[in-house]
Amino acid sequence: MRETIQEQYNVLLPKWVFKPENEKEQTSLAMYYMQSYPHYDVLFIKNGFAMCVRRQTEVGTK
Repeated sequence: MRETIQEQYNVLLPKWVFKPENEKEQTSLAMYYMQSYPHYDVLFIKNGFAMCVRRQTEVGTK
């Protein structure tokens, strides 16, 4: 089986995502913000960035 390596993308998160002190709420706000990037899947959040991979789309679909 051939393994594919996907390139990672860093999406800078806005400061308002980190205003709450509660980490769970920060994660929730980050995921809400990332809805603006429907073609990315978030792997984890680190140092103000959402580390993502790009979703594979089939040719001819929207």
